[in-house]
Amino acid sequence: MGKKVFLGIVLLFVAGSLVFAGGAKEAERTKLIAAADISYPPFEYMEGSTAVGFDIDMWKEIGVRIGIPTEHANYAWDGLIPGLLAKKFDVIMSDMGITAKREEQVDFSIPYFKQSFGLCVRADSGIKSLADLEGKIIGIQTGTMAEKWVQDNATQIKVKEVVAYEVMPDTILDLQAGRIHAAVNDRPFLAYITKGKTDVYLLPDVAFGDNIFIGIAFHPEDDELREKVNEAIKAIVADGTYSKIYEKWFGRKPSAADMPF
Repeated sequence: MGKKVFLGIVLLFVAGSLVFAGGAKEAERTKLIAAADISYPPFEYMEGSTAVGFDIDMWKEIGVRIGIPTEHANYAWDGLIPGLLAKKFDVIMSDMGITAKREEQVDFSIPYFKQSFGLCVRADSGIKSLADLEGKIIGIQTGTMAEKWVQDNATQIKVKEVVAYEVMPDTILDLQAGRIHAAVNDRPFLAYITKGKTDVYLLPDVAFGDNIFIGIAFHPEDDELREKVNEAIKAIVADGTYSKIYEKWFGRKPSAADMPF
């Protein structure tokens, strides 16, 4: 992901509410704030004035397990890690992939989700595989693992141009308008956002960058909270709650290959 939405609202919220966020002692925590770019269904998005999604439900359940109320704050994607390091909130929970580069700045929980990349195309594009991207214009979201995959594999896929977007829904709008030929991003997001559409769709048999593990990011000083969250994630998976939340948002029970560990 790599996004920018409702920043003004969020900054007001941050300034007025997040007193003990980021590295606070456990005894001081009366609420746990997870920051996310809440424009990324089905992980986090707005229904009216309410944040909903897979990450939202998982964070609420984690809060129940560790005994501290939780909230999600809407924040620009490219400000998430700087905001966490500045202790403006407690954690990042925004479908963030665990990478070595990010681990140089923040600590991650154990994985709570596993996914791969996919390819979304126009129905009239004739594109059926990565090989068909040669000479085409593709859209990606800036600052994401999908963007890095495209950069690392540019010589192999031989695209004509890569267009970067701040928010992924804008990529899909340009795809629908014919300004780009395809979009690369996480398969769960692409499957969700194209559901019911007839002009664009996710190629069902194209998956790459397998075993992308998603984690919750913590300030490096927050070992105690990270360990509590890790234990909560393990318990949520072990007692079947994870499978129920997964099925709610992805329309099917997770297979063994879908489980994060």
